[in-house]
Amino acid sequence: MWEVRWTGLTAFLIFTATLTVFPSVFVLVIPNNLDETNVWQTKYFQAVAVFLSFNICDYLGRMLVGFV
Repeated sequence: MWEVRWTGLTAFLIFTATLTVFPSVFVLVIPNNLDETNVWQTKYFQAVAVFLSFNICDYLGRMLVGFV
């Protein structure tokens, strides 16, 4: 068990940094043609964009590991 402590700690720190920094930075992104009357752009754009970009990039990263 003690042989994997550094690997486990490293994975924990990477996941912690990713999950704390990524959403808070990406939530600052707004559409170029922001229309204040459009509910999609004002309420749902950030949540959907953060969710999709994180999960798509996570999936691609996991798939690329198989090729390396």
